[in-house]
Amino acid sequence: MQDEILYKQIQAGREEALGILFDKYFSRLCFYARHFTRSKELAEEIVADVFIKIWENRKKTDILNVRSYLHTSVKNRSLQIVEKEKIHGSTNGGHSYPDLKTTDHESHTISRESLEQVMAVIQKMPEQRRTVFLLNRVNGLKYSEISAALDISIHTVQNHMVSAIRFLYENLSKDYSSR
Repeated sequence: MQDEILYKQIQAGREEALGILFDKYFSRLCFYARHFTRSKELAEEIVADVFIKIWENRKKTDILNVRSYLHTSVKNRSLQIVEKEKIHGSTNGGHSYPDLKTTDHESHTISRESLEQVMAVIQKMPEQRRTVFLLNRVNGLKYSEISAALDISIHTVQNHMVSAIRFLYENLSKDYSSR
């Protein structure tokens, strides 16, 4: 199906059209993002975020060339993250804490507290989504391996990952904005 037709369906609220577009481009966009980030996990997160933004902004944005838009968005987001890491000189698992000047003990405590918050949000996910997310991000399994292990389609694994990342983003941003 043509990308622009799929995008019109996405604008109309058809989530399955987003899934088709996701399936079509996910692997190659991850490969492209990895060129900039040198991290499989970060590349997957960037690509998933781009698709989440497409879904969230479907009513506000009109995309004329979907393929070009996806590649440009992934490139820009990848470069933003790489530049942010260069500026802050941090390699904290891909996350920077720019304004924190702490001792090693304080840093360890902050990291542990952050990890506990993330794990608490992960525990709120529906069981299968949580399982898929943990198998990928903690155990390092590929989508195809998760698909085989749980006897679900790769498309279902991808949907769970997109939903999990969206869920984390929404819930963690609420936690940090309430501070």
